[in-house]
Amino acid sequence: MYTVPLIYRISSEFGSVSINRLRRALRAVIMKHQVLRTALNFDENGSIVQRIAQIESSCNEKDFYKFTIIYMDDETIDQNSTIYRALYDRSMFDIEMGHVFHVYIIYHAKRDSEVEDILTFKDMVIFSIHHSVFDGASIPILVRELSLSYNLDGVLKIDDNALQYIDYATHEHELDMSTSRDFWRQQLDGYDFERRLTLPFDRQRLPVEQRSGQASVIEFTFDDHLSHSFINYASAHQLTLFQLGLATFFAFLFKLTNGETDLCIAGINANRYRTELQDLIGMFVATLPYRTQLDPHASFEQLTKQVREQCLLILEHSHYPLQHILADAHYQQSNIAFLETVFDFITLTPDMNRLTLGEAELETVSIPSKYNVAKFDFMLTMLYDPSADNNSISCSLICSSDVFHQNTVDIIGKRFSTIFTQLFDPMQLSIINKPLYKLSILLPDELRIVQELNYIDNNQQMKEIQTINELFCQQVLSHPQKVAVELDEQCLTYNELLFIVQRLSVYLLNEFDLKPGEIVCQCIERSISMVSSSMNIFLCEVTISVRLFSLLIR
Repeated sequence: MYTVPLIYRISSEFGSVSINRLRRALRAVIMKHQVLRTALNFDENGSIVQRIAQIESSCNEKDFYKFTIIYMDDETIDQNSTIYRALYDRSMFDIEMGHVFHVYIIYHAKRDSEVEDILTFKDMVIFSIHHSVFDGASIPILVRELSLSYNLDGVLKIDDNALQYIDYATHEHELDMSTSRDFWRQQLDGYDFERRLTLPFDRQRLPVEQRSGQASVIEFTFDDHLSHSFINYASAHQLTLFQLGLATFFAFLFKLTNGETDLCIAGINANRYRTELQDLIGMFVATLPYRTQLDPHASFEQLTKQVREQCLLILEHSHYPLQHILADAHYQQSNIAFLETVFDFITLTPDMNRLTLGEAELETVSIPSKYNVAKFDFMLTMLYDPSADNNSISCSLICSSDVFHQNTVDIIGKRFSTIFTQLFDPMQLSIINKPLYKLSILLPDELRIVQELNYIDNNQQMKEIQTINELFCQQVLSHPQKVAVELDEQCLTYNELLFIVQRLSVYLLNEFDLKPGEIVCQCIERSISMVSSSMNIFLCEVTISVRLFSLLIR
């Protein structure tokens, strides 16, 4: 759950990596960046205390990070499953001792003892760093320092007076945050922290239930035209890619939740708001609430302006810790609903994709989607790689299997692609200036069904069209004793179903005085009763028109 994995593979037959030299380079990097030997302990008051483990010149580097070698000499061994075990091995870290860095060497084949020190083509190196000391913005810093240290054979210039992460942590405690406190109170004034977005959950995960970490994932990439249109729109409207992606996500959530307008989610903020922090390895990243109260009649362009202004304000107060934001509202993190819906936009830099060690080039290896860990219930990550040939934008929707089935996540991912296409397809950009409520997340098959249901042949008289209740009643008259509904060991005949439906319909009409055009909602567990209650309005013999929207919890 708290691993930041970096997986590299030697991508060329030319060049090799010495393991001993790599270990000397790692030692130098860990000596220079104290945070990579941070121990976290509880004091007598139950507070977490950060302590930096000291390195003596005579110490073995094994005392400050773990190093594991794996051989893939057996063809029956699956490489992906081996990577998965390496990444999520519970014993890889010892936080209390300052072991927050673990290195795995994976040989793709068995080799002679005299060349065991050498990594060659297809061999892999996995760096696993604990998230308490490392974030995404630290990756290019580590890659750069490791490459430099390897080329100098483990020699790095270390300034004892240089700024360290623990200095920032101390400085943060001394900051006057009264202005930021007022800002966040105003931002979240009136918001219900316990209200969950009405996403299409397959099951409810109670707050007391521990998250399994298992994920339902869908990944997709937009074509060049859509990606370029997205990037050009951001440039033309003075938006960052994060801001435009966030506005798109808000518009999508508005449609996915059937029109909720007060939306609050968690956003990932780099939080390196000073130039002195740009070259420090550490855990700076902040998870912050992004709240927007959108107007369904406003255009997407108006929404982007609203989101941009909000993001710029948040940037000034991103250093205010999340635990303080929640404490000011008298809430604990465990029961905060907005933290389960997360958005992030990542722009890759060239030094994140490749690692150079001497003459050897190492390329990044992606984690197979089935091995992703769900740290949140619902997280959308957009990824842009400007160094790629096609400059395309890709997305990954990682949802907790505790609450979403895979087929549900697949459909949600397709719906996001649908709304993204509407907004940024160069052929239909006019939708951007139309009200948000006119956006659609209906998939092509669903649109076709709607069109078929709404289609009436001009040459056909309305009286020739049979209603659902007429068709059902015909079936009852023809086959009254046949089974109409069956679930597990329960069943109802057409006659029995008609009786139950009529009784329920009369009750609703008499007790609640329903009028034409009124909406009836239902929330019923999966059962025989669910089917009969879903049909009752359609089969009612009283001549009124009532629209029925069913929310079925499976």
